[in-house]
Amino acid sequence: MTVFISPWNFPFSVPIPQMTGALLAGNTAVFKPAPHSVLIGRKIDDCFRRAGFPEGVVQTLFLTDDDAPYLTSHPGVDKIVFTGSTEVGKHVMTSAANMSPV
Repeated sequence: MTVFISPWNFPFSVPIPQMTGALLAGNTAVFKPAPHSVLIGRKIDDCFRRAGFPEGVVQTLFLTDDDAPYLTSHPGVDKIVFTGSTEVGKHVMTSAANMSPV
């Protein structure tokens, strides 16, 4: 499973190509939009649903920044694709530090 964490300032143009590439390669995707981008996150989720992806292949999670470490440190995560600030990136790296390499 690949986790995609997108920024608030490019909430559509950043995750779509990244997610599409991973899905075409046969991966499942968990999409976590920025907390201030809930509406566009719902729209992206709807686009993948309408495109006919099977249920569960693309999942969108609306998490606060405080809850996000539960996702980025989950043992079922194989890869994290993050776009955002250096400060948040450091938190993501710290949370994911215990992931075992594939």
